[in-house]
Amino acid sequence: MINLSDQMMHRLSNLNDEYRRVSYQMSSGKILERGSDDSVVFSKELHINDRLRTYDGLKKQIEKTTAYNNVSDISVSQIKTTLESVQVEMLKALNAGMDPSDKKAVAKSMEGMRDNLLMLINETVDGEYLFSGSDTTIQPFKKADGFDIAGDPEYGKIEYQGDAILREVAVAPNNYRDRGVHGFDVMFYTTSSAVKGEALTFSATDRVVDGGGLEWRVVGTDLQQYDINGNATTNVLPITDNLDGTYTTDPITQDGLLLESKRNFFDDMNQIITALNGVEPDGMTQLASADAQNEAIREKLDSVKSIYDASNVAHAKLGARNNIFNNALDNVTTQLTHFNILYQETAASDMAKLAMESKALEMTYSALYTTISKMNDLSLIKFIS
Repeated sequence: MINLSDQMMHRLSNLNDEYRRVSYQMSSGKILERGSDDSVVFSKELHINDRLRTYDGLKKQIEKTTAYNNVSDISVSQIKTTLESVQVEMLKALNAGMDPSDKKAVAKSMEGMRDNLLMLINETVDGEYLFSGSDTTIQPFKKADGFDIAGDPEYGKIEYQGDAILREVAVAPNNYRDRGVHGFDVMFYTTSSAVKGEALTFSATDRVVDGGGLEWRVVGTDLQQYDINGNATTNVLPITDNLDGTYTTDPITQDGLLLESKRNFFDDMNQIITALNGVEPDGMTQLASADAQNEAIREKLDSVKSIYDASNVAHAKLGARNNIFNNALDNVTTQLTHFNILYQETAASDMAKLAMESKALEMTYSALYTTISKMNDLSLIKFIS
């Protein structure tokens, strides 16, 4: 009798263990409760979970980048539309029937377009500036503070505070791609360039950038390179002051070095507005005649064409980069689906099988408890009778 009771308790303990296993697998959806249950399956599960976390992180990052790219694309499109309007207004101002008051009205319209361009190029998403380059916390273009004082050349000046280096975003494990475009791409146009064996001539108001995105600045009698953190490097080029507001470097001797001088179109916009108001670029002297005014306006038509071409190239680059991220998102989504399926096949519970096991356990419990109940009801008197 004692042996029979021990057997019943042993069977009940085994049933309890099975019930605990089935309950855990049904509630968690996982086969293994502990790694020691099956080391081979556990090792595979760890690998698959690592891949799932990696690709899920990539997917979220690429989705965020895609949102940035979409807003960047819209902003550059609107910038191009505004530049087209600038050109139309300038051509209208050159019509023979336009008197000084009409041109001043166009100047007011141009001020609105300039401010619209400033708003578009300073666009943000989730608190990050889209066109500032490597540091998205910096406002790309900032208008100088001050008052409209006659002869103040700094009034209304809009400076670029970013750089020419793009942020890189992962599109696959250990694989990174440039995101978006920067202010030099969209609101600057190239006035001159030079490679090894050539000299670069540039205006004192231009910005000089090399092929790696690093900026070069005039320091004394040299043009000196600065790193991404704004620190001077040892790379220098002797320059000659041409005494007319321009400089010329010595011929470049470094292999692979490309230097480009970039002009800020916001400077041109201010000069266009000044000319439309009938004033010389110094902000003080009146233009001598209507013909002189028209010539000052006409001289800036080429700069509008140059900046439109530059922004068009930037838009094309942006489209190509956006396409890379769109394809990467498709690939990462496919990889996530693959590893989710692999996880289900390797480490996930079979719910149909567990349902049948649960039902079988229920029936076994019922039978076992019925047997125990009958055993408890046995007695010597009943057996004799």
